[in-house]
Amino acid sequence: MALKHLGEGSHAFVTLERLSMMVGSTGRGKGNHYPYPTRGVAADGTLAGSAAQLRRQQISTADLGRQICTQLSVTASEVTRNQQQLGLVDAAVVAYEQALDVEQKKYRLGDATLLDVMNMQDRLTESRLQRIATQLELASSVVQLRFESGTLLSTGDPGFAVGRESLTALPTPRAGR
Repeated sequence: MALKHLGEGSHAFVTLERLSMMVGSTGRGKGNHYPYPTRGVAADGTLAGSAAQLRRQQISTADLGRQICTQLSVTASEVTRNQQQLGLVDAAVVAYEQALDVEQKKYRLGDATLLDVMNMQDRLTESRLQRIATQLELASSVVQLRFESGTLLSTGDPGFAVGRESLTALPTPRAGR
């Protein structure tokens, strides 16, 4: 039954014959020839290349967006951590100032030595130095956050500039972003 539909001149035979011409000889004395189907192949290749390039760009853009969001999150966490650390260091400075006052009063009353007062002054100095270092870390993380969020530079008359507020204040969220 299957052979009945493959008779010469039938639609299936013509289709099979065309296919065999593209693949190779049909055994009817024509010899082997392999015509290269060039119609649309170049255009298909160009289209496939463009689609692949577009997909690579989309992947790169999505990856860049994830990297920016991650870095913003990390930097914002650093700012928060540095703010908390500064609060703790400020409390330590206040405590050491009070402890120094107490130690000086005890010294005047004869209950403490000069060495005790000097040790307390040294601890106060160390805590003040720690406060300066923590303030520096906070300022650095604020600048990094502004850089990561694109709010470090401000526009003005001469063009782009870095102002004092950009270096000291946290960026504020903008509407629509």
